[in-house]
Amino acid sequence: MKLSFSSLSMKATLKSPRARQVGILYAAMIASIVLGIAVSAINTRFLGPKMFGDFKFLQNIWMVGILLLTFGFFETSGNLLAQKEYVGEERRLLGSMMIIIVALTGIITVFVFGVSYWVGYEIEADLANKLRLYSALLFIFPLQVCLQSALRGLNKIGWLAFLNVMPQLIYLILVIGYHEQFHLFDIDQAVLFYLLSIALTVCFIAFNLRPKFSLIPENIGKIFNANKVIGMPIYWGSLISTGTAQISNFSLAYFFNTISVGEFSLALTITMPLMMIPNTVGTVMYKEFAASDRISRKIALSTVAISVVSLVAYMLLIKPVIFLLYTDKFVHIYPYVLLCAIGSMFYGLADFVNRYLMAQGEGRLLRNAAVYVGVVNVLGYIFGVAFLDVMGAALTKLVAGIVYLLIMVFFYKMVIRNKIY
Repeated sequence: MKLSFSSLSMKATLKSPRARQVGILYAAMIASIVLGIAVSAINTRFLGPKMFGDFKFLQNIWMVGILLLTFGFFETSGNLLAQKEYVGEERRLLGSMMIIIVALTGIITVFVFGVSYWVGYEIEADLANKLRLYSALLFIFPLQVCLQSALRGLNKIGWLAFLNVMPQLIYLILVIGYHEQFHLFDIDQAVLFYLLSIALTVCFIAFNLRPKFSLIPENIGKIFNANKVIGMPIYWGSLISTGTAQISNFSLAYFFNTISVGEFSLALTITMPLMMIPNTVGTVMYKEFAASDRISRKIALSTVAISVVSLVAYMLLIKPVIFLLYTDKFVHIYPYVLLCAIGSMFYGLADFVNRYLMAQGEGRLLRNAAVYVGVVNVLGYIFGVAFLDVMGAALTKLVAGIVYLLIMVFFYKMVIRNKIY
């Protein structure tokens, strides 16, 4: 009888509005991956190795600016939007966030201008000119990151799915249409269409959210005060976790060669959907988490069950898929993929718990977790890679995923105990 109840409960969970939101967002994320592959294929074909490399270099400069100079404000704003006490004040908070975006855009623009002179001196003058030329559109990047946090806090999952898919879809339409019409395509068009596709998407969403520009000083004060507790610790944690995860790219190339870098990158890419499943559930539940004393047992068990079933199915099917998509030249990465797949599932489950702690404003705990995972990354991606090549990197991904999940569960239980007592 208990088993029957659990089965009925699981079916009810899968048919709930939250489950539909999870399905929508997960489908959008998978579509985004597929579109990303298509974008990469077209860019490499149309641009060639040199211009494609230049294009990716420019993107990396902009992304470094966003990583370094947003200071956690958007995580804080998304958290505030999820809180019950701000119901009815969402549009005013959004308006204040837009003012913060203007200020951050100014800081990022100064950073990009400064870097452009180094690029012109050390790399290539034409790339430096492009960095300066397109600075007028840099506002799109902080606005894009802001909307990701805001839509999560507002539980506007349809708009979040739209944000994940539309820039790449618009880019593909612009590139293919332009190439068919004029039979040419170079880095200038690639950069312009890339920026334009993001600009059209984020401006359309921002317009539909209808931010209200009143009580600006008061709301900005609230965001700044909350940012000390929520956003800044998360910001430092993001710097640590993102930075240490990149060590593998350098250590594999240093100790072995760029072939190893490509193999490990491919293993991470094709196991990403496993991480997205629990991550997506956490994103959909974010607003509900903000008002909850704990994570629903039913939601937690459903998330774990779906993740484990997906992992088993993935491990059974992935080898022929690797052979079909990447030919027999890459079949030997199968053992690395298995390790990365398990690690990705653990990472995704940890992100699920992470969303609860973030919604509860536990920024310092998230920063501390990032430090522990960063230590694992540093040790594994240096010493593990030095002795075991790609296998060492894959084992590091697995161990880091396990450590991340254990720390998240420990911190979650600590927060729950404090709520009880």
